[in-house]
Amino acid sequence: MKGLKIFAALLVGGALLVGAAPAGAGTTPKHPRVFRHYVACGNKMTIKRNPLKLDPTHTCAANQVKGAFFYASKGNAICRTKNGTKLRCVRYRVCVDFPKGRTLCAGPERAIVGRYYKNEITSSELGRHKVSWFIGRKRVGTYYFRITR
Repeated sequence: MKGLKIFAALLVGGALLVGAAPAGAGTTPKHPRVFRHYVACGNKMTIKRNPLKLDPTHTCAANQVKGAFFYASKGNAICRTKNGTKLRCVRYRVCVDFPKGRTLCAGPERAIVGRYYKNEITSSELGRHKVSWFIGRKRVGTYYFRITR
């Protein structure tokens, strides 16, 4: 009898969990992410010629080329291209925290809305690295990856 009560309690608890799925589950969010950011690694030719074919990863070998990728779907500024065209953009910085405590930042750089940008990470230091992207003083993304032998 006691076992039956426990089974019934588990069954009711499971039904509550299933019924507690958020409204709109399985649909696209109302506010899609404005910034996308990740780290990918590969060989020198892939990073140089076709970096978007690289999948995001959390582990890179020390001898691989590593890149921090950034994409903005909305911009808060207007930037001019080389031919004078005005386009929406954001100005961002990317910083890498190394395993031994050193931090190195690049930027500020501009990112035209709708295009991917790559910052090469030249570290071969073994261990966990933290990559952060900033718009002004606000951190808009963080990604961790590990460099192994």
